[in-house]
Amino acid sequence: MVHIWFIYLPTITGLGKKKLIVGGIHKKVVTSQKLIRCNMNKQMIDYLRLRVEQCIGRKMESPKDFEQMNALLPQNEHLSISTLKRLWKYVPSEHVPREETLSILARLCGYNDWADFCIKNSKAFDSDFLNGAVKTEEITVGGEIVLEWLPDRKCRIRKLSDNRWIVTEARNCKLQVNDTFSATWFAVGQPLCASNVKRGGLAMSNYIAGKRNGLTVVSIITS
Repeated sequence: MVHIWFIYLPTITGLGKKKLIVGGIHKKVVTSQKLIRCNMNKQMIDYLRLRVEQCIGRKMESPKDFEQMNALLPQNEHLSISTLKRLWKYVPSEHVPREETLSILARLCGYNDWADFCIKNSKAFDSDFLNGAVKTEEITVGGEIVLEWLPDRKCRIRKLSDNRWIVTEARNCKLQVNDTFSATWFAVGQPLCASNVKRGGLAMSNYIAGKRNGLTVVSIITS
């Protein structure tokens, strides 16, 4: 008897693709962009930037940093330094990155391509999973949230504008009082991804809090 397994995997662009794998058991792989929509998902792109910086052990804050990153890319996967600067928002731009650009950076972190990166990191960004998340647009400017994570880490943050936050209280964590950062949502069980961290006007490393267990407390402070 020949078994046929239908395995559904997400794709990022174009129509679904079908592939038949032969080898004792036949597997029909159907990809469909309906299962995950992270092509230009801002949260996923923010997370890719964090992962790249972790992988190369360098934060992107000077022209030399972008030159060093560019030098790490394979010769057959060239990205211009100006493209990298736009993606990291080092220069003001409304540039929307191409999928191939994101794939090249994903491969730098050990993934097959951008689609593979999205698949393997999709849980944190799945709309159903985030039903219980606190989204920044739900908080008015001046509103405050308390975040806690293991072991015994805590910070209190106040919304400045849009997705921008300032730390008003910090305990046992790398974030310090008056640090500012960008974040689009907060969810118990998921890490805090703080991008574009600034301290005293200076750019700091992007920061992920609660990498292993995620946040344990997300509490909106009501006046």
